[in-house]
Order: sequence, then C-alpha cells, then structure tokens
Amino acid sequence: MPEQETKPADEEIFPEEGFPVGGKEPEPPKPEQNLSDDGELPWLRFLERFPKFKNEPLPEGLQEAVEKGETPTEAYLRLENDRLEKNLRLLRVEKMLRETSVGPAKSSCAENPADEFAEGLLYE
Repeated sequence: MPEQETKPADEEIFPEEGFPVGGKEPEPPKPEQNLSDDGELPWLRFLERFPKFKNEPLPEGLQEAVEKGETPTEAYLRLENDRLEKNLRLLRVEKMLRETSVGPAKSSCAENPADEFAEGLLYE
C-alpha cells in the first residue's frame, strides 16, 4: 500500500500572509484604540498634527464623533472634508446662477433717463 503524501496546507506554509493557521479564521485587524493606557495618545497625535487647536476650541461635532469610536484625527479630517464639500457645492451653484443670470435691469435702460420735473426745478 503506497504511503499517502501529506502536503502541508497553505495556512501552515504562509501564516504571515494572513492565511488561517490550523483551520481558524484570521481575526480582522483591530483599529487603533481611542484610548491608550492613559487615554491621551490619540489626542496628543491630533494636537501634534493640528497645533492650532491647542489654543482654539475644538470644532463642533468632533467630541461626539470621538465618543462614537473615531480617533480625533479621523473625525476632524472627516468633518473638515464634509465642510469643504459643502462649500464647493455652494460655489458651483453660485457660479451656475451667475452664468445663467440675465444681469441687472439697469443695463438695458438709458444711462441717465431725463427727469423733466427735476430739470424744470433746476432752471429758473
């Protein structure tokens, strides 16, 4: 009876590439924790990247986003991106309105229409 060749499974050959070892499913990578041992690491990174907030109040919505699980830096970048996208939409609408606008009504009139009453007052 021929011996059966036992080939090592891929998960035993390439465990560093994320293949499951021993038939277990790999755990998804854990996102950076919002709180380190002292709870300040993400905020220190945020202040290092955005030093203007050392002396200014935090943007509206940042604290709420952090409480929901985002890091301060991720939350700020998302909020800033949302704000810039909103401004860009408003500028595009304004540009479109300017291009489609008829223009001021004054431009179709004579420059200085004669006011007969005013002219009568000026002449004695």
